[in-house]
Amino acid sequence: MTQLNRNRTNQQYQREFFRVPYRSVVSISKDDETYINHSIIDLSGGGIAFLAHEEQFVIKDRVKGVLYINRQPITFYAKVVRVSNDGIISAKYILINEQQRCKIIQECMREQLKYRK
Repeated sequence: MTQLNRNRTNQQYQREFFRVPYRSVVSISKDDETYINHSIIDLSGGGIAFLAHEEQFVIKDRVKGVLYINRQPITFYAKVVRVSNDGIISAKYILINEQQRCKIIQECMREQLKYRK
């Protein structure tokens, strides 16, 4: 295997869910008591990205979140997987009800259709 092919293989990965830009608010708690509202950047069936001060979160932090879709609360637990210098925090769901995950996926599909028009 050449160096180029080895690098390409190491970089390839497949997402389980697609992401869509999403403009809303998510309430995030690191201690299950105090919730802080953050602007959502994008949303998927596998996780969420939101804006925050990067010093508030570190990789592997476990958080609880609540977001609203069609005025219905979606509650999840997630693990921070990425903290960027521009304040975008990416988190992967580690505990979410599958019915609520389906609601998120349906909302992502609705949002994606907006971009196709």
